[in-house]
Amino acid sequence: MRKIIAIVAAILVVTAIGVAIFLFLNANKPNSETENTPGPSSTPSESLQVQPDSPAVGEGVKINTVSIVNMTFSPATISVKKGTTVTWTNNDTEPHTVTKVKGHITGPESDTLNPNETYSYTFDEPGTYDYLCTLHTGMTGRVIVTE
Repeated sequence: MRKIIAIVAAILVVTAIGVAIFLFLNANKPNSETENTPGPSSTPSESLQVQPDSPAVGEGVKINTVSIVNMTFSPATISVKKGTTVTWTNNDTEPHTVTKVKGHITGPESDTLNPNETYSYTFDEPGTYDYLCTLHTGMTGRVIVTE
């Protein structure tokens, strides 16, 4: 009986190792059904760079919005053309701000946004605009403005 238990245990261990290796090797492969679909990023370091006058793949909509959700700005980085108005929506359960990083002369400066509130800012000059939530300084984002 001990031999059977040992064999079953060995099979389970080998299976678990195989599954772990499979998941590890496939973790960074893009999903062909969703790789071009705009939407929230799963981590703050991801970015979506779509020009506002270019339709998103398969959607026909302009990307000039940022969702605040799960303590992140999503997408964390967007690229827009000069003169574009970007709108942030607090889809989180607690208040946040959208505030230019110290040292920037211009950029977004919202009041506190409670859940479901929005804030909009028009980017009139090309450049890179870094911003953060002053209530949760680990939350950062970036808007890249082109001609």
